[in-house]
Amino acid sequence: MNKVTFSERDDEYTAQIGRLKLQLTLSTRFSAMAFVQYNSATDIVFGNIRMRYNPREGNDLYIVYNQGINTDRSSYDPLPPVSSDRTVMVKYSYTFIF
Repeated sequence: MNKVTFSERDDEYTAQIGRLKLQLTLSTRFSAMAFVQYNSATDIVFGNIRMRYNPREGNDLYIVYNQGINTDRSSYDPLPPVSSDRTVMVKYSYTFIF
């Protein structure tokens, strides 16, 4: 929780940020991570899921999914969409041996 006081204006602002992180390693070849964060300043819940697959040494495949969700839609006109953003990314890395 962050609390900021503006004494010159006789005003204060409070923002809460909550985070949850979960990491799962099933084997040396497969792992997954999930991250969720709430920010009261922007009224957004942001989620991220990342999976990593390592078929052999020097090769990695990553699949990442990100999504933001607007939690306070009623105070805006026109109403913003439920989802503020959504992204799916795929990355494959290969190490060359010279």
